[in-house]
Amino acid sequence: MYEKKLFIKGADTLRYRILYPKKYKKRKSYPLIVFLHGSGERGNDNEKQLFHGGDLFVKEEVRKYFPAIVIFPQSPVNITWSNFKRTLGKNDWQFFPDQPPTIPQQLVKDLLDSFVNN
Repeated sequence: MYEKKLFIKGADTLRYRILYPKKYKKRKSYPLIVFLHGSGERGNDNEKQLFHGGDLFVKEEVRKYFPAIVIFPQSPVNITWSNFKRTLGKNDWQFFPDQPPTIPQQLVKDLLDSFVNN
């Protein structure tokens, strides 16, 4: 049900899956859900990112009562969605919002911008 897609910008590629509502109409507005996976779903298979949450959005009752465009991008191995540091063995997270976005983070933004523009 989820279509496999690639978003390419320069030398960088974002693999993602997209699910459109049943009876999708191009001129109609729909809510947009972007699901950012955890570190265990990183890769380049364009499948692992659906492991947590992918089944929820294809349930018949969800699709019927909550039509939305759902996007599951996949971050490559050894890179994260954002700049952060975690103390090992603790739930101590430090984020660095003043640093430039990671490549996957920027690609997600560019992908969403491309949807808005088209």
